[in-house]
Amino acid sequence: MSVFLLACLVGLVVVAFTVYYSERSSPDEQGSIEFGDVQLRVNTDVLELQTSANVQLPTNVQNGLHSGVPLTFVLQLDVQQLRSFWFPASIFSAKIHYTVTYYELTRHYRVSTVESNVNRNFRSLSSALSGLGEIATLRFSLEEEQQKALNSIRPDNQEFVGTLSMRLSTSTLPLSLQPLLRSVWKLTSEEYRWSIT
Repeated sequence: MSVFLLACLVGLVVVAFTVYYSERSSPDEQGSIEFGDVQLRVNTDVLELQTSANVQLPTNVQNGLHSGVPLTFVLQLDVQQLRSFWFPASIFSAKIHYTVTYYELTRHYRVSTVESNVNRNFRSLSSALSGLGEIATLRFSLEEEQQKALNSIRPDNQEFVGTLSMRLSTSTLPLSLQPLLRSVWKLTSEEYRWSIT
């Protein structure tokens, strides 16, 4: 059997599992992403983010993961300056990508931070999701203009707003599966928004 036919067969099995379970999932099996406490600090030329996320996968996504489909999550941070009578000005924006992969042969999960190429291994899905949600201090380098804007933040200044979100990316799924899974693999957090003082 050719590699192409084998890939198609695996894709069909994943889709069948996904459709079957998505139609039978109860509200408790829909999955969620919820942020805990978010801390954002400005240290001269570096922006530091620390938070945690409680990630629960929908049943159909779990089945896809266990069928060999790696999952990619995107964490997005934005800092805006509010302006009277005009749209907010974007001061800073960054994305961090995480992948979760299941290895059936060794029955373990790997959580990888794509940008820093850091990999961690876990023995269970629950521990892997806990590891995914442990967003340790992330440091982002600031350009000179960003430094000037963010270093003007004062305790009584309510002009700066941060937004944080996390979502499961369907654009990184295998191309043959994207049209079939894009509509049923939906998992995203509510936008976490706060005033930066």
